[in-house]
Amino acid sequence: MKDILYDYKNYYFFRSLNDEHKKDYENGICDLISDSTRYFNENGKFGKYNKNDKLTLEELYDHVGKLYRRDTNCISITNDVNVCLTYHQENPIYVVIKIPEDKMGNVIDARKFFFDNIKEKILKADNEIKLDNYEEDDDTIISKMGDIIKKLEKEGKLKNIVNGVSNTDLLDAMKNAYKSSEFIYYGDISKDMIINISLDDIRKIALLQNEISKMNDTISKQISIDKILTIISNL
Repeated sequence: MKDILYDYKNYYFFRSLNDEHKKDYENGICDLISDSTRYFNENGKFGKYNKNDKLTLEELYDHVGKLYRRDTNCISITNDVNVCLTYHQENPIYVVIKIPEDKMGNVIDARKFFFDNIKEKILKADNEIKLDNYEEDDDTIISKMGDIIKKLEKEGKLKNIVNGVSNTDLLDAMKNAYKSSEFIYYGDISKDMIINISLDDIRKIALLQNEISKMNDTISKQISIDKILTIISNL
């Protein structure tokens, strides 16, 4: 995956813990459990989603959209430390998520998942439409998709892509995923994949990532990436 920290054994992502996960840590629960697992633990049954499900566009919307559901299998992670610094800023707890190669099947790029699934519905409505690259600038691709969807809706070729969700709200959720460099870990994250990291180290990595984003030279980029990996290896 592009722009993911990788040391040839593990991939590394970041998360700022929400209130529920902070309480878990205080109570000695070191795994990061999904909302689906938490719902089951509290109610003795699963809600809308259960641990044997596979991610759908509807579930991703339920996790990322404005009407956030608390029973999905999704845990938000990011490859951009600067995103972490904008979430749960009161008494923050930050973690590095260390994911071995054989667990990367549980990691979904939310931006690409939104793009691919919405694109599929658009092409079913009109297979002559061209939508090439989900890595375009977020405002560009979302604006382009929005214009296409409005046209197809007006022509009666396309209804709501997700039942009960307007296509406008769906695109807003997709925009949120782009803005936060959103990745999803699908399921619970076990404690052996979690590394605590201080605010000072998070800030150091943020500065290095900001520098990398401005670099054109491959060697200089790799030197800065190696500095980040060294910070993580010393935790």
